[in-house]
Amino acid sequence: MKLKSIQLATWTIILAVSLSSCDELNLGNASMKADINNDPWNSITRVCLMEDNSISLTGIDTQGRTIILTVMGTGTGKYILNPFTVQFDTEAIYKSSDLSGLDEAWIAYSGEVNISEVNSEAQVISGDFEFNLLNQSGDTVKIRNGIFEDVKFN
Repeated sequence: MKLKSIQLATWTIILAVSLSSCDELNLGNASMKADINNDPWNSITRVCLMEDNSISLTGIDTQGRTIILTVMGTGTGKYILNPFTVQFDTEAIYKSSDLSGLDEAWIAYSGEVNISEVNSEAQVISGDFEFNLLNQSGDTVKIRNGIFEDVKFN
């Protein structure tokens, strides 16, 4: 019981620090949603970081379920993860709760992110995504109908 309290406090602090580093919590018109194994997921918090050659987008829902997308690029277009064609333009991680560590995460083995808009003036990004993911136990998760709209980036 004490260990769970410590884990909860640790993740709360990590989330608070990561969110406080952003200019905006994307509470306006921004959205990020998907179906996780046919179960609707809708983020309440979105954080998007754009660096020189990559974009990282994280969404967390009310249950602490987290989707983390990383794209190796900063422009519009299709970014593919396909080990059979050796394309690794994107990656995704899914965590079933904010208390689960990375060892309890599902890692994408195939999928894609389509970035339809990067508005540098308004600093917002929009697009869609889908992935097939696998955890260490061999369990799979399918993320389908994923969209992100007007998510603010730094």
